[in-house]
Amino acid sequence: MRYTGMPNRKPGGFPAMIHRPKGALPAIALLAGIVLAACTAPAPAADLPLEGHAWKLAMLNGKPVALTADQEQPTLAFDPGAGRITGSTGCNSMSGLYRLEGARVTIERVAMTRRACLNGGQTEQPYVAALEQARSWKTADGQLTLSDASGQPILVFRQ
Repeated sequence: MRYTGMPNRKPGGFPAMIHRPKGALPAIALLAGIVLAACTAPAPAADLPLEGHAWKLAMLNGKPVALTADQEQPTLAFDPGAGRITGSTGCNSMSGLYRLEGARVTIERVAMTRRACLNGGQTEQPYVAALEQARSWKTADGQLTLSDASGQPILVFRQ
């Protein structure tokens, strides 16, 4: 036998450390495919905290919010550092104060700008009134629900 400069050389010309049993390569490829698929699959949506997110109004007093072509999406955000809410009514900007005690919420002194808007005004007053009637909150499935004192959902927001 001649010296080839590589130890553990097998007669087929491949080093012994690379020799694989038949069927191992497809199994390794299948396992790698499963691992990659698991890494790219979307994670389930976790419940979001109330504060620190911009919420978009989806339902008002049990009815879906219908937007006109030139109407902005009504929004709501809770600023924990200032104890203030900010957002839009779909026409005007608004702000107010809020207080949290566990699942209880109190929103008060909501003030807004007074722009004259052709569209969006029909949701403005009911939206602000519902905010001030909210007494509890919960988040689930990426939604925020504000309910009145009787536990009836009055506002539903989406992320």
